[in-house]
Amino acid sequence: METGTETALSVAERCGWRPPALGPRAEEATWFTRVLGRRSPRIVVSAVERLDEHAGTTARSRVRLGYARGDRGRGPETLFLKVAPRQFSTRVFGGLFQLGATEVRFYEELSARFRDVTPECFGAGSLFGGRRFYLLLEDLAGAGCRFTRVDRSIDAADARAVAQMLASI
Repeated sequence: METGTETALSVAERCGWRPPALGPRAEEATWFTRVLGRRSPRIVVSAVERLDEHAGTTARSRVRLGYARGDRGRGPETLFLKVAPRQFSTRVFGGLFQLGATEVRFYEELSARFRDVTPECFGAGSLFGGRRFYLLLEDLAGAGCRFTRVDRSIDAADARAVAQMLASI
Protein backbone atom coordinates (compact mmCIF):
# COMPACT_ATOMS: atom_id res chain seq x y z
CA MET A 1 0.00 0.00 0.00
CA GLU A 2 1.30 3.46 -0.91
CA THR A 3 1.76 6.14 1.72
CA GLY A 4 0.39 9.63 1.15
CA THR A 5 3.83 10.85 0.09
CA GLU A 6 4.28 7.99 -2.38
CA THR A 7 0.82 8.65 -3.81
CA ALA A 8 1.59 12.36 -4.18
CA LEU A 9 4.86 11.54 -5.93
CA SER A 10 3.10 9.07 -8.23
CA VAL A 11 0.57 11.73 -9.23
CA ALA A 12 3.33 14.30 -9.72
CA GLU A 13 5.32 11.89 -11.90
CA ARG A 14 2.27 11.19 -14.05
CA CYS A 15 1.85 14.95 -14.45
CA GLY A 16 5.48 15.16 -15.61
CA TRP A 17 6.72 17.08 -12.60
CA ARG A 18 8.85 16.07 -9.67
CA PRO A 19 10.71 18.71 -7.70
CA PRO A 20 14.36 17.88 -7.08
CA ALA A 21 13.93 18.37 -3.32
CA LEU A 22 11.78 15.23 -3.29
CA GLY A 23 14.01 13.02 -5.41
CA PRO A 24 17.52 11.61 -5.50
CA ARG A 25 20.20 14.03 -6.65
CA ALA A 26 20.95 11.82 -9.66
CA GLU A 27 17.60 12.90 -11.10
CA GLU A 28 18.30 16.62 -10.80
CA ALA A 29 20.01 17.05 -14.20
CA THR A 30 17.04 15.40 -15.90
CA TRP A 31 14.61 17.64 -14.04
CA PHE A 32 16.53 20.84 -14.92
CA THR A 33 16.74 19.68 -18.56
CA ARG A 34 12.97 19.22 -18.65
CA VAL A 35 12.22 22.63 -17.09
CA LEU A 36 14.78 24.61 -19.12
CA GLY A 37 13.81 22.65 -22.23
CA ARG A 38 10.47 24.42 -22.30
CA ARG A 39 12.35 27.54 -23.41
CA SER A 40 15.28 25.90 -25.23
CA PRO A 41 14.02 22.51 -26.46
CA ARG A 42 17.42 20.98 -27.27
CA ILE A 43 19.27 22.05 -24.13
CA VAL A 44 20.71 19.22 -22.01
CA VAL A 45 21.83 19.77 -18.41
CA SER A 46 24.57 17.27 -17.58
CA ALA A 47 25.50 18.27 -14.03
CA VAL A 48 24.04 20.12 -11.06
CA GLU A 49 26.19 21.52 -8.26
CA ARG A 50 24.50 22.97 -5.19
CA LEU A 51 26.33 26.15 -4.22
CA ASP A 52 24.21 27.14 -1.25
CA GLU A 53 21.09 25.89 0.51
CA HIS A 54 18.94 27.41 3.22
CA ALA A 55 15.35 27.29 4.37
CA GLY A 56 12.66 29.51 5.78
CA THR A 57 9.17 29.76 4.36
CA THR A 58 10.66 27.93 1.34
CA ALA A 59 13.62 25.63 0.74
CA ARG A 60 16.10 27.56 -1.39
CA SER A 61 19.16 26.51 -3.36
CA ARG A 62 21.66 28.27 -5.57
CA VAL A 63 22.82 25.82 -8.22
CA ARG A 64 25.52 25.77 -10.89
CA LEU A 65 24.58 23.86 -14.03
CA GLY A 66 26.82 21.98 -16.43
CA TYR A 67 25.63 21.52 -20.00
CA ALA A 68 26.17 18.81 -22.59
CA ARG A 69 27.05 19.25 -26.27
CA GLY A 70 28.16 22.85 -26.04
CA ASP A 71 24.82 24.04 -24.66
CA ARG A 72 26.60 26.31 -22.16
CA GLY A 73 25.84 29.45 -24.17
CA ARG A 74 22.13 28.68 -24.26
CA GLY A 75 21.49 28.25 -20.56
CA PRO A 76 22.30 30.18 -17.39
CA GLU A 77 25.43 29.21 -15.46
CA THR A 78 23.69 29.52 -12.10
CA LEU A 79 20.06 29.59 -10.97
CA PHE A 80 18.06 30.09 -7.79
CA LEU A 81 15.59 27.30 -6.98
CA LYS A 82 12.72 27.65 -4.51
CA VAL A 83 10.56 24.69 -3.50
CA ALA A 84 8.11 23.88 -0.73
CA PRO A 85 9.87 23.63 2.64
CA ARG A 86 10.71 20.19 4.00
CA GLN A 87 9.68 20.93 7.60
CA PHE A 88 6.04 20.01 8.19
CA SER A 89 5.12 23.00 10.38
CA THR A 90 6.56 25.42 7.83
CA ARG A 91 4.68 23.67 5.00
CA VAL A 92 1.45 24.06 7.00
CA PHE A 93 2.15 27.78 7.51
CA GLY A 94 2.90 28.27 3.80
CA GLY A 95 -0.20 26.31 2.86
CA LEU A 96 -2.48 28.32 5.13
CA PHE A 97 -1.37 31.55 3.52
CA GLN A 98 -0.88 30.03 0.04
CA LEU A 99 2.63 31.46 -0.17
CA GLY A 100 3.94 29.09 -2.84
CA ALA A 101 0.82 29.20 -5.01
CA THR A 102 0.74 33.00 -4.85
CA GLU A 103 4.39 33.35 -5.82
CA VAL A 104 4.01 30.88 -8.70
CA ARG A 105 0.97 32.82 -9.95
CA PHE A 106 2.92 36.08 -9.72
CA TYR A 107 5.73 34.74 -11.90
CA GLU A 108 3.35 33.06 -14.35
CA GLU A 109 0.88 35.94 -14.70
CA LEU A 110 2.36 39.26 -13.56
CA SER A 111 6.16 39.27 -13.53
CA ALA A 112 6.38 40.36 -17.19
CA ARG A 113 4.90 43.72 -16.10
CA PHE A 114 7.74 44.21 -13.61
CA ARG A 115 10.77 43.00 -15.57
CA ASP A 116 12.98 45.79 -14.27
CA VAL A 117 12.51 44.75 -10.64
CA THR A 118 11.97 40.98 -10.71
CA PRO A 119 14.38 38.16 -11.48
CA GLU A 120 13.85 36.31 -14.73
CA CYS A 121 11.77 33.18 -14.25
CA PHE A 122 13.01 30.06 -16.05
CA GLY A 123 10.19 27.85 -14.78
CA ALA A 124 7.37 27.73 -12.25
CA GLY A 125 4.77 25.20 -11.28
CA SER A 126 2.64 23.91 -8.45
CA LEU A 127 0.64 20.88 -7.44
CA PHE A 128 -1.95 20.11 -4.79
CA GLY A 129 -3.29 23.65 -4.56
CA GLY A 130 0.21 25.09 -4.23
CA ARG A 131 1.28 22.91 -1.32
CA ARG A 132 4.08 21.63 -3.55
CA PHE A 133 5.67 24.12 -5.92
CA TYR A 134 8.88 25.17 -7.59
CA LEU A 135 10.30 28.41 -8.91
CA LEU A 136 13.45 28.43 -11.01
CA LEU A 137 14.71 32.00 -11.06
CA GLU A 138 17.63 34.09 -12.22
CA ASP A 139 20.42 33.91 -9.64
CA LEU A 140 20.60 37.51 -8.44
CA ALA A 141 23.50 36.77 -6.09
CA GLY A 142 25.45 35.44 -9.07
CA ALA A 143 24.65 38.68 -10.90
CA GLY A 144 26.25 40.69 -8.09
CA CYS A 145 23.19 41.63 -6.03
CA ARG A 146 23.76 42.06 -2.32
CA PHE A 147 21.33 40.67 0.23
CA THR A 148 20.91 41.49 3.89
CA ARG A 149 18.90 40.02 6.72
CA VAL A 150 15.89 41.56 8.43
CA ASP A 151 17.63 41.41 11.80
CA ARG A 152 20.46 43.69 10.60
CA SER A 153 20.40 47.45 10.17
CA ILE A 154 20.73 49.12 6.80
CA ASP A 155 22.19 52.54 6.12
CA ALA A 156 20.39 55.56 4.67
CA ALA A 157 21.73 54.93 1.15
CA ASP A 158 20.29 51.39 1.12
CA ALA A 159 16.93 52.62 2.47
CA ARG A 160 16.84 55.34 -0.20
CA ALA A 161 17.63 52.80 -2.96
CA VAL A 162 14.80 50.52 -1.80
CA ALA A 163 12.34 53.44 -1.60
CA GLN A 164 13.30 54.60 -5.12
CA MET A 165 12.90 51.10 -6.52
CA LEU A 166 9.48 50.70 -4.90
CA ALA A 167 8.40 54.13 -6.15
CA SER A 168 9.32 53.11 -9.71
CA ILE A 169 6.78 50.27 -9.56
